[in-house]
Amino acid sequence: MHDILHPDHNRLIQDLRRVLLPVDGSDLSRRAATVAIELCRLTGAKLLVLHVVNLGMVQQIATMINEDADMVLQRYITQGLKLLESFKALASESEVEAELLVERGLPSDKIIQVASANDIDLIVMGASGATGGRSVSLGSSTERVIRRSRCPVLVVK
Repeated sequence: MHDILHPDHNRLIQDLRRVLLPVDGSDLSRRAATVAIELCRLTGAKLLVLHVVNLGMVQQIATMINEDADMVLQRYITQGLKLLESFKALASESEVEAELLVERGLPSDKIIQVASANDIDLIVMGASGATGGRSVSLGSSTERVIRRSRCPVLVVK
């Protein structure tokens, strides 16, 4: 562990190899993407762009519109893949290598699992997501990720 009293300046940036960018299509996730892509461009780190389809929300929507949950899920996955491709194009413009991943489940849980399974050095995410408002507090997913993550989390407002 690095000496906290005498830190090696820029060590976090120098040691970046893999950055996780969870996205949901919100303005703040796009702002977080700008930061993550720039960090990757400066350090040569690889970018893993993650979109999590919230299964609880899919079930609620399917119930509200009286439609098969699997059909609704498939639409959310298709939209998620389109969203990821747009972020890959942004990364490509900056000559940053981006890997794309769609997961299903509770977003905060999946973000933590993906970070752990992929040896992520830094998570860059928006302060709140598509379901969060423009409040001064953190979104619930962001707050849970900050509390549970074993790697640093950079929150973009």
